[in-house]
Amino acid sequence: MTSEPCRAPLIQTSFPSANNEELSVLLSTAEKLILEMIPEIDRYTMEGSFSQESLSASFIRLSKEIPLIRYSVIAGQPSGLILKILCQGDFTEGASKHISDVFSRWLIPGKRIANGAGIGLQFSFCRFPQKQFYFRQEFFQFEKPTDLSLALRGIPSLIEETRINILAAYQARYLGSLKSLTPEQRSQLTRENASAYFNNAHASIKRTATSRTNLFLSQLLEEEKLGIVKENMHQLMHARPQDFDTDIFREMSDFTSRLRNPFTSTRDPRHISRLVAFHYLFKKTLLQLIQEAPNERHLSIKLVKAQLNAANPVIGILIGMNLLRESEQFDRKHLLSAIQSCLPHSTAVADSYIVDRQEETLRIFYLEVQKPKNSPFTLQEIRGLRELLPERLKRRVQNVIHPIFMPRNEEEVLRTIVILSKQMKYLRDLPHLTIHYEKQSDSEITFLIVSVRILKETDLPFKELLQSCPLSLRILIDEIRSAGSLKRRFPKEAVVFRAMLDKSPFFRKDFSLDLKRARQKVAAELRLLFGDFRDFNGGMIHKQDEALELLRKTIGTSAIHHEILLENFFYSLRPGIMQTILPPELLRSLFNMLLEVLDEDLAQKSFSLKISGEGKYFLAMIGAAAPTFKEEVMSAISLLRIPSYDLTTSFLQSQENATLGYCLRTENLERRSQFQQTILDAMLKWKINFSCHVKCGTD
Repeated sequence: MTSEPCRAPLIQTSFPSANNEELSVLLSTAEKLILEMIPEIDRYTMEGSFSQESLSASFIRLSKEIPLIRYSVIAGQPSGLILKILCQGDFTEGASKHISDVFSRWLIPGKRIANGAGIGLQFSFCRFPQKQFYFRQEFFQFEKPTDLSLALRGIPSLIEETRINILAAYQARYLGSLKSLTPEQRSQLTRENASAYFNNAHASIKRTATSRTNLFLSQLLEEEKLGIVKENMHQLMHARPQDFDTDIFREMSDFTSRLRNPFTSTRDPRHISRLVAFHYLFKKTLLQLIQEAPNERHLSIKLVKAQLNAANPVIGILIGMNLLRESEQFDRKHLLSAIQSCLPHSTAVADSYIVDRQEETLRIFYLEVQKPKNSPFTLQEIRGLRELLPERLKRRVQNVIHPIFMPRNEEEVLRTIVILSKQMKYLRDLPHLTIHYEKQSDSEITFLIVSVRILKETDLPFKELLQSCPLSLRILIDEIRSAGSLKRRFPKEAVVFRAMLDKSPFFRKDFSLDLKRARQKVAAELRLLFGDFRDFNGGMIHKQDEALELLRKTIGTSAIHHEILLENFFYSLRPGIMQTILPPELLRSLFNMLLEVLDEDLAQKSFSLKISGEGKYFLAMIGAAAPTFKEEVMSAISLLRIPSYDLTTSFLQSQENATLGYCLRTENLERRSQFQQTILDAMLKWKINFSCHVKCGTD
């Protein structure tokens, strides 16, 4: 019995396989898999004894059809997919990594799929050695039975997307290899030949491939620049080994992966190298500080001069900051707002915003700004930005508050209607309204309004009144009902409605919502509707507004620079009635003491105490590195049994420090001395306990 003669191999590699059994087995296996992918007519030509002309025609036809991507299903549990790809061998470097990453990430969106194993081979056909090809096979394994059906649903579009990417990369790199062409000529050639090159594809695919090819062309220049950056990092690591270790290359890879054209194409490699180095140092330093003091705000800032071109100077701002709570938010709008508060006429440079969110509690931002008409920045502007920006950034960290679900209390609404109706005893009485904050959404703030008015013969019904008086508010009527009558002749109309307005104009610089200003806007709009009316629950608010405005005028220009702090200080005064009773000159003195305390390094000295005598008032302001002192001091003060109308307090807590102010009404020197000594004893006691907690590492 004679055996069949061995068939000559159809594929070959640059490595000789005749004397290597393992390589021979690999080639034999790969050849079988490759032939299964090739269209039957071409496979028949390659395996048969055809003329060189027919053989060349088959290989040319195959070259036009590739990349070929096929898949098969692995049934059972666990299930999986086998993915095979055949593409050009030249100018497709990185294709295997791209395929593995894309299918691993997007076979099931939102879930990364493990690729169990894979083989790859660069080869040529023995009968057509002038053309190089690449074959790759990947195995993807699924954890759940439902994963397979989800993957099969989206894999056709994923295959087509991958095919377009490989085609675009091939053409871009091929054109990039033509050194005799200028970049403009390469782009022009790409546009002219893309449709012919992809003549078997759909029209939309042609357009996508052309645009991606142009993108890959620009990425060639980007890769060259990043190569220079890598070399710069290598030199820096050897020059400063105490600051930079091999981790910098991982950070460089992570950082540069966030850079996109045209950022890299318009920046000098030295500038990018500086950003990578500072980014690495920022992250390394801040992570160490966060570990040592996790409850403190840590901030690093670096201003970098940059120049997009000879006539366009810009400033690059690199910022590292930790977040103290999950509810805190800080992104591009907060960063730009802080910068513009220091440089009012500056604008962000397009495509210059970069953010690193890899660490859970750490953010590193980069943004470039420029002045109108490409004007250069003066030394004074840069100095002011360097001095003011740290504090402005801290103020603009936004705390997101979850919305509250609370159904309307119908009993309270009815009680309000009854009270307002009883207040209206004469025909000349103005309409009575109550305005209550109800809720807020992402874009709107809503107030619930209860109004009662006496309807005269000439008055329009409420619905017609709305139509005749256009408002910037959006009003929804809940109900209109009778609220009795005056002298059994003139009916009283009660209307319960909601007023909604855009909340964006009412954000303060720290992105907290100014509810008082929003309410004032609602009241002003309702005056257009009703004319003059009695704001039944707004009397105290009006008095507070007047007192705060008077305090602003008394303080002067300092009030502008510390606007948010001043408002927080004013509304922190307790009892609340003292906000409108205490003289503005006295509040100015207490506020100035607050500024003095905050200017000190409380983390170094634990606490600071300022005292002052102002006529018949005695003032004290305490600042400390933690808010825990408040309970200690207030417990000690309570033992003095001072009447509430003689003692006003103000407690403020920032992200790093806390302050407690006192205003004691007394002219008795002995009582003042006792009050001061009580505060001092309480703070010294707290300092001992606080120091112990810090050393022991407890809260």
